[in-house]
Amino acid sequence: EGTEENLYTTIAGTWKLTSWRGDSPNFEVYLDIAASGDVTLWQKIDSREWSRYESVTTLSDNVISGTYSDGIAWGADYYVTTSQGSMTWVDTEDDTDISVYERATLPADITSTRSTTTNTPRFL
Repeated sequence: EGTEENLYTTIAGTWKLTSWRGDSPNFEVYLDIAASGDVTLWQKIDSREWSRYESVTTLSDNVISGTYSDGIAWGADYYVTTSQGSMTWVDTEDDTDISVYERATLPADITSTRSTTTNTPRFL
């Protein structure tokens, strides 16, 4: 018991996607993770505007899964590992879907973006 809380504490903070499926992404994704497990996904995919999605997560045996505030589940669950200021998420169903994040600060232009619940594809 308690290991989930410890992992949330370890991964709490702001992260920028730096590698996806072994390559540099041609889009931007940030995760803002609270120690409580709430995750804010910021993404700029096929758009010049930032989209923001709030979700709540559960964490069990280093596997994180989430549900957006509009009730839609994340597209996958992920194994989470951390080391030396980076965090790696591997899709539990597709081990080629590997996302590597590094600690970061949200860009200044991101915080003014309003929350969206559009039907645009969501990174998670």
